[in-house]
Amino acid sequence: MKRSLFIAYSCAFLISFAVLQLEIAMTRIYSILTWHHFTPMIISIALLGFGSAGSILTLSQKKGNSNLFQPKSIAKNAFLFSFFMLFSLLLIVRIYFEPLDLTKDPNNILSLIYHYVFMAIPFLFAGLALGSLSRYYYSHVARCACI
Repeated sequence: MKRSLFIAYSCAFLISFAVLQLEIAMTRIYSILTWHHFTPMIISIALLGFGSAGSILTLSQKKGNSNLFQPKSIAKNAFLFSFFMLFSLLLIVRIYFEPLDLTKDPNNILSLIYHYVFMAIPFLFAGLALGSLSRYYYSHVARCACI
């Protein structure tokens, strides 16, 4: 196996593993900060980030912008994923959100929107990194790394 292909498989594994760990950490944080009923929201946040990344990649490919699919861009997106993962976890702990006052206080709706936006950003960059990685190595996507 080529060295660059091994690095690509390793990067895909590590980013995917970090995304799953982020989802677990967010589930724990939301079950402590708010009710445990808000923990399924994490799946919708992850899907929002990955869907946004897919839309950005599709639009950039249709416009002929191939800069997103280069190894430097993949590394930059992976770094931004790790940075915003820590930044957004530290930030959402500081944003006040009380589910019982959601109908009484309009600021809670704004806080909920902040939670969605700030927690979707890491998933956006993870989706950009994984999507660009699979596009750059498109001929090896269907292969299994364990063969």
